[in-house]
Amino acid sequence: MPWVRMDDGFCDHPKVDALIERDEVLGLQALGLWTLALTDCAKRLTDGNVSHRTLHRLATEHGDQLAQALVEAGLWVKVAGGHRVHDYLHYNPSKAEVTARRKARSDAGRAGATARWTSKPDGTSDSTCDGTPDGTPDGKRIADGHAPVPDPYPTRTRPDPGPVPAPPARADARNPNGQEQQDSLSQLAVQVTGVLQRGIDSLTTEEGCRPPSACVILAAMRQHPVDADTAFAVATDVRSIAQAQNRAPNIAALFTQKLAAASAIGVTR
Repeated sequence: MPWVRMDDGFCDHPKVDALIERDEVLGLQALGLWTLALTDCAKRLTDGNVSHRTLHRLATEHGDQLAQALVEAGLWVKVAGGHRVHDYLHYNPSKAEVTARRKARSDAGRAGATARWTSKPDGTSDSTCDGTPDGTPDGKRIADGHAPVPDPYPTRTRPDPGPVPAPPARADARNPNGQEQQDSLSQLAVQVTGVLQRGIDSLTTEEGCRPPSACVILAAMRQHPVDADTAFAVATDVRSIAQAQNRAPNIAALFTQKLAAASAIGVTR
C-alpha cells in the first residue's frame, strides 16, 4: 500500500488561504474532499485522477459544488471523465513506479526464498540448469514444482540420550513418603476447589465472580496446613457465606483467609 505525500506548507499555501477566505465553511469542506480524494488516488493508483463516480462516492450531496470550488482555487483540474489533483505526480509516485517497485520486491523475495530452500551445507545451491533432468540427480520433483531440498545434517554423530528420568521424590525424617503426600494434597486441593466452584455456580448475581483456581487453593493449603476435614469445613463455610451474600468477587482469597485462621489455632494435619 503506497503512502500519499503532502507538502508541509500546504496549510499556508496561497490557494488554500484564498479558498478559506472566500467561504470558510465551503472552503474547509472542499479541503476535506481534497484530502479524501488524495488518499483514494494513492490507494487505487489513479495518478491523481478523480472520476465522477469517485467524486459522488466521497461527497454524495455536494460533490459538484465542492469540486467546482477546488477547480476555482487551482487545487483540481477538470479533465475528461472527472477531475485531476493538481501536481499530484510532482509529489507522489505514478502507477508505473509503484507497480515496478512492488514487482522488484516480489522478485527479490522470491529469489531469496529460492536461495534459502536450495542451499547446501557447503554454501553452493542446487540449480535446475545443471545438466540433470529437472535439476535433480534422479529427475524427480516435488508437488509444488521445486527440487527437493537435501538434509544438511544427514547423519547424527551423537546418539539420542532419550527422555530424562524424573528425579525421585524427596523424603526426609519427618515425611518419608514425600511424593505420596504431595499427590494426596493436590487431590484434596482439587476437591476443595470443586466445593467452592459449586458455591459460585449457585449464585444468581450478575456481579463478576472470580472462579477459584486449584493452584491457588493448593498454595494456600501448603502455606496454612490443616487436615482434610478442616479444609472441607472451611470451604463449606466460605461457600455458605457467598451464597448468603449472593456475591463472591474473590472466593479463593476468602478461603485463604479462613484457612489461615483455622491453621493459627492449631488445627493441623
